[in-house]
Amino acid sequence: MFEALGRVTRPRELATARWVRHSLVSTATMRFLGPGGAIEEIVPVVCAEANSGATVLSLLLNGAGVGVLPEHALREHLHEGRLIRLCPAWIWKRVTLYALMPSKASQRPALAAFLAMLRDQVANDRTRWTPGQDERT
Repeated sequence: MFEALGRVTRPRELATARWVRHSLVSTATMRFLGPGGAIEEIVPVVCAEANSGATVLSLLLNGAGVGVLPEHALREHLHEGRLIRLCPAWIWKRVTLYALMPSKASQRPALAAFLAMLRDQVANDRTRWTPGQDERT
């Protein structure tokens, strides 16, 4: 599949590609944010849809099309060359993590340890898996 697409650097170059998507992606238009705040929107040609990330991943691994999934679900496959990162300077969706807790909960040592671990893991992941460091194009 990748060979047929050639070198893809912008989302608009994927407008006619076959897409695999998660059924929770209900919008017809996908909006991508790129370098310098650039924005590109496409209406993907969806050839397959699944209601689980594992099924979407399986379809992608078996060449059914292109798609988007959370980076943590793809890291191993990108690293091993089973998947290719397309449009590395562009993102479809940024996810922000929030920890909500009662005000007195912050005094609990276990919660403080969990939040410290979460911050460390996110920082570690950002360092290890930033686009451009470990992608195969």
